[in-house]
Amino acid sequence: ALGRPMQRALAQLHRQGQMRGLVLDLAREAALLTTLTLTRAGDHCAIHAFSSNGRHDVRYDRALDFDEPLDAAATARLAGVRSRYSTRMGVALRHASALLAAQPHRKRLLLFVTDGEPHDIDIYDRRYLVEDARRAVLEAGRRGLAVFCVTLDPAADEYVQAIFGAANYRVLDRIESLPRVLPAMVLRLTR
Repeated sequence: ALGRPMQRALAQLHRQGQMRGLVLDLAREAALLTTLTLTRAGDHCAIHAFSSNGRHDVRYDRALDFDEPLDAAATARLAGVRSRYSTRMGVALRHASALLAAQPHRKRLLLFVTDGEPHDIDIYDRRYLVEDARRAVLEAGRRGLAVFCVTLDPAADEYVQAIFGAANYRVLDRIESLPRVLPAMVLRLTR
């Protein structure tokens, strides 16, 4: 396992209605390649996805769970992830943090892959959702989790930095680079 302690990593894909076609395909491919890379390094991974349609309708799907084999069924669940609705990041980050915090390993990474800022149908002040997501990231840190965001939104710097902190995100200028860049980036983060 590359001479390092085993890690736990959870890749969380936001699947808002705008993440369609090529972007969603690349996000799924990147999550799969990242999981394969980390699994080969001896780590345990999960791939989850979420969307929201107001505060009372947050959908959270598990394509692959920890200690589950990356087999045909898991690959089919990942292939079945579809874009839907909106992006209430704070709720999804809290749920993923609770699942990851329950994992027994010392080093745990929550990787958040998105193509846009927090948004939902019942919130009109975007600052509220940014602040809610920021608080969820702070709560994850208090649980001993590392949180890192990869965004495909070229205009993301301001809100992503506000949510994740200056050193905990990367904006990819070329969407096509996601499957190539993400596995190596995550491997560095889990060292």
